[in-house]
Amino acid sequence: MRRFLFVGALAAMAGCESTAIVRTEVSWMDWPADVVAGVPFKTRLVVGWRCGAVGFRPGASVDLSAVTFEPYFIQRESAICALAEQTTSIDVIGYLDTAGVVPGLSAAFPRTYEMRAAAGVGAYHLALGGDGVPIRTYGEVTVRLGPDPALSARRNAAGEAYQVRDDLGCLRMNPSGLYGPRSTFVIENPDDTTTYRPAFVRGYIYKLQAPLCGDSTVFHLVSRN
Repeated sequence: MRRFLFVGALAAMAGCESTAIVRTEVSWMDWPADVVAGVPFKTRLVVGWRCGAVGFRPGASVDLSAVTFEPYFIQRESAICALAEQTTSIDVIGYLDTAGVVPGLSAAFPRTYEMRAAAGVGAYHLALGGDGVPIRTYGEVTVRLGPDPALSARRNAAGEAYQVRDDLGCLRMNPSGLYGPRSTFVIENPDDTTTYRPAFVRGYIYKLQAPLCGDSTVFHLVSRN
C-alpha cells in the first residue's frame, strides 16, 4: 500500500511541475517572395533550442504593415541541462529547424509587408518586442491579388550565416544552426571570397536553368552586414 501511495505522490508532483515562457531568437528565416492575398503561407524558422523545452510556439502576429515572429518555448522551470549538469532554464543546447504559419494577409491592391523577427541582442532593431527582445526587419513579402502570373517560385531569406567552401572550391552560404550536407546554398554572386565569419545576410533562394557548382538551387546575395 505504501508503495502505491509513493508512486501516486510522484505522479501528482510531476503533474504540478511549474513551467515558464522563455523567448528565443530567430537565427534564420526564409519565406515565399510572393503570396496571394488571404491565403496562409509557411515561413521556415531556425531558432535557438532551449534546455528543458517541452513546447514551441512561433509567436506570429500581423499588423497593417508587417508580419512579426516572437518565438518562445514552454519550459520546465526545474529542467536539468545535461550539458551544464545543473538546474537551468535559459541554456541554449542547439537549434530547432521548424516553420511558422502566417495567416492570409489582406490587400486591396498588390503591396508589401515587412517580415520581422526577434533577433540577437546586438542586432539593429526597429522596436522592442515581448520582454524587451530586439525586433529586426528580415525582408519583405509581396501580396498579390488572386492567381497572379507575377507570382514567383523564389523564396526570400535572411539571418545569421557564414560562408564555407566545398570540395569543388565553390562558396556556399551556411545559415547558422543548420548542419549537414544539405544545409548550405551555393552563393550565386559572392561579393567576398576570403571572409568566412558569420554575418547578417539578406537575399533570395531560387532555381537556375543550368546548375551552378553542381546545384540548381542557389542563394542570391542582396546584402551582408
